[in-house]
Amino acid sequence: MTETRRCIVIPAIKKNAVIPDQLVKRLAGVTLIQRAIDTARGVVPAHDVVVVTDSQEISLICERNGVRVHYNAGLRFTSLDIITEMKSILRELGNDYGHIIIYRASCPLLTWVDIDDAYKTFLEDEADCLVTVKSVRHRIWEVHQGRLESFMSEDESELVVESKALIIVKSDALDGGTIRHTVPYFLNDRAMEINSYQDWWLCERLLTQRRVVFVVAGYPAIGMGHVFRSLMLAHEIANHKVFFVCTKESELAASNIAARDYKTVIQQGELWEDVLALDPDLVINDMLDTPREYMEHLKAANIPVVNFEDEGPGSVLADQVVNALYEEPQNETNGKQPERFLYGHKYFCLRDEFLQAEQNVFRPAPKCILITFGGTDMPDYTRQTLDTVEPLCRERGIAIRVVTGPGYAHRDELVRHIKTLGNPLLRFEYATNIMSRMMEGVDLAICSAGRTVYELAHMHIPSIVLAQHEREARHTFARADHGFAYMGIMRKFNAGRLRKVFVELIDEPERRNVLYQRQSRIHFEKNKAKVVSGILKLLKKEKENFHEEIIGTHSRMIGGNMKRTTTAIACSAAALALGLSGCGASFEGSGSKDAASAEQLALRTDDPWAAEVAADAGARAQGDYADGVYVGHGRGMEGAITVTLLLDDGRITCLETTQEGESQSRGGYEAIRDGRYAEMIEAAQSAVVKSYSSRGYRMLRAETTHSLELVSHLSARQIIFDPYSPVGHHRYPCRQWV
Repeated sequence: MTETRRCIVIPAIKKNAVIPDQLVKRLAGVTLIQRAIDTARGVVPAHDVVVVTDSQEISLICERNGVRVHYNAGLRFTSLDIITEMKSILRELGNDYGHIIIYRASCPLLTWVDIDDAYKTFLEDEADCLVTVKSVRHRIWEVHQGRLESFMSEDESELVVESKALIIVKSDALDGGTIRHTVPYFLNDRAMEINSYQDWWLCERLLTQRRVVFVVAGYPAIGMGHVFRSLMLAHEIANHKVFFVCTKESELAASNIAARDYKTVIQQGELWEDVLALDPDLVINDMLDTPREYMEHLKAANIPVVNFEDEGPGSVLADQVVNALYEEPQNETNGKQPERFLYGHKYFCLRDEFLQAEQNVFRPAPKCILITFGGTDMPDYTRQTLDTVEPLCRERGIAIRVVTGPGYAHRDELVRHIKTLGNPLLRFEYATNIMSRMMEGVDLAICSAGRTVYELAHMHIPSIVLAQHEREARHTFARADHGFAYMGIMRKFNAGRLRKVFVELIDEPERRNVLYQRQSRIHFEKNKAKVVSGILKLLKKEKENFHEEIIGTHSRMIGGNMKRTTTAIACSAAALALGLSGCGASFEGSGSKDAASAEQLALRTDDPWAAEVAADAGARAQGDYADGVYVGHGRGMEGAITVTLLLDDGRITCLETTQEGESQSRGGYEAIRDGRYAEMIEAAQSAVVKSYSSRGYRMLRAETTHSLELVSHLSARQIIFDPYSPVGHHRYPCRQWV
């Protein structure tokens, strides 16, 4: 049996365009007509593609692509019945082709796979005609004498509407025949036709989606922190397609992730095979140390990789390693590549719920404490801690909140135990999704040394910290200079030590106030944006040339607000690459020490940097400045200092301040590390910032002046393009003073 010949007809009538010249404008880097031609050639040879057009420009494009053209300057389709409008053209084609496929160039989400599959359906059903349709997902009403009446009853079948993407028809049904048998082809997700600027914008977003795979570990032995962080980051890159791969022992992680409707798989064979099977454009590993062999397979596939909490042999192959829980590298290999290895709490990502939470005020007489030991708590420190402090809280009238994670295996026993205590001021929460609410109104916490300590610091809750193992002991953020009484590794629970420290902090408010003040100077609010910007930067970097093609048309179309947002994000990515080198000295020498004494906590006195900074969100820098990113370099007392500024719509934002060797305890070092200096720059919106006496600060002030002078005297400086110049829909060159 001879196979029936088929052709694809593409109506490309310029006068019918909703957006001026829409068919020859670039959408996601490719013009609509070129995209349609490429899609059609994935199904049939070029000589079986026929473009019907009224445009000489489109005719030329078709000629250069080797496809046939039916040109008529007077063509214009006005009715909904495209077959009737094109009947004469289709009849002529019917002399050579038995089946004709009409494909609209204004439906860019359609793929050659869709066309091929629709054609198979057309053949299998022996239809005269096939029409792409989409389901009506809204209730439809008729207006009858001013009243609404439902168009269909509940027992009727669903309504569908025609999608203009695709029509397939037998040519003999056009030539004196009758179209008797028309079948539907459902195309809900890719049925969109561009009929407005909003459609254009949405199609572009969908076409530029990338595939991001999170590889996550989460089970009782290591806790659930990796899972929670990955979910948080996944929410931030919702513009892309996100998948999760959980290690073979991480069933607990898989169940929690799947409950949030993410596509989740559990490792079946070699981990790298399961990851590559998802065809990722970017892999994010959050499973502690990565093996080198695993990373070699990912890099051999030319896939960008971001790792979290990784100091394993595979970390050296990652494009970015974010070790926020470790204040500094512990091995020589990592230390050689500071631009790729980001250490310290400046990169801890705070969940959105905490950004909206009400931070606690200091109360000399505590009214509420919190007990929480992460997502699993295998040693059951929760129960042991509760038994230690509950009598003390009862006699003082202090409420207790106990919070455990989804991997806590002692839940039933704890519930029964709490009932026997009969304390009306005791509240138990299991696997809550609103941890910030549990921290509101809390005066003191007892916890492990995981990610919770950063959330506690943000909420201004002085805490007693018990490390559960050696790796947690390396989370040195949980020390006295950040507002924590660190008790070391609890290889064996010591109720006596805990009771002593607890009573001192409860009954001696001055001690707790010192810790509280330390925490109030720490800010995490901007960290997540920096980390996410670095991730998105890697997605853009892989196809930089592709993104360069997008610039222009689309940037004008979507307007200023999107421009400012995209610019800020891209420039934050540039700042991220600079990294931070400084961290504060700890009062604690090792994990074996008891909680810091009052004398230790008082070693550092307040300095002028602790003063409140009053910022006006509407303030702008004075002068005729050019938007961009500016970097000022200079030297402090003991090393280089860098100040990176973003100027966007007249507003100065300090993206990063770094130092290699600024003197400690002189104001400048701590101000850079804690973000106070950046806050003062943004509040001042000027090169003139209130001066203090320390030499370190004067040097910092000088570097700010250099950066801001560059903004105001751009024409008088030698300018080079920074290698981290942002790319994407909007191009703002990052400039550097030399």
